[in-house]
Amino acid sequence: MHFKVIVLCVFLSLVQYITAINKCNEDIIENILKMNGCPQSVLSKLHTFGDFKHVLVPETDMLDTLDYIHGCINEPIDGSSDATFTTGFSNKSLGSHTVNYHMEEHECGHVTDFHSSEYGGQTEIYFLSIGSTGCFYRCSIDGKEGTEAGGCIVPLNGQDDHDTLQEAINKCEEELVAVGMVEPFAHLFDLSP
Repeated sequence: MHFKVIVLCVFLSLVQYITAINKCNEDIIENILKMNGCPQSVLSKLHTFGDFKHVLVPETDMLDTLDYIHGCINEPIDGSSDATFTTGFSNKSLGSHTVNYHMEEHECGHVTDFHSSEYGGQTEIYFLSIGSTGCFYRCSIDGKEGTEAGGCIVPLNGQDDHDTLQEAINKCEEELVAVGMVEPFAHLFDLSP
């Protein structure tokens, strides 16, 4: 009897763990919603960025293989838009990889990405701030698009000077830590003069 109880407890723990892998961190989302001031029209603001690049990403073993991560968001209509993200690699023989998304805005900086590529699935994105940069937390509902992560995007043709952008990126990193992101971050591009 004692052995059966232990097996049942281990099984239930595994089920709970597997279920938790594909969920967003509710504590982080709650912290974001407390601090982000409930931004509206996020897709419109991202569209005004024009082409943008990711400048703050989770630190991984693959960072030295990345050359760039660029994106753009089409003009939103009725709270939704299409977007394209392209990843370039240091090894040019790999070529770039482009993924298309359909995005739907909810409220208070919450956007859902629906992947139209072979990956399928959806990603939830919560913006901590959106101004001259976009600071965000993303997480996958179905586990097909990687793990949760935080990051920062900036317009490719930004009007802010390098010092102002670097300050905003550093602030984003601090905000991500403040809401509960524990992973180390890496700056993809040095924006200092």
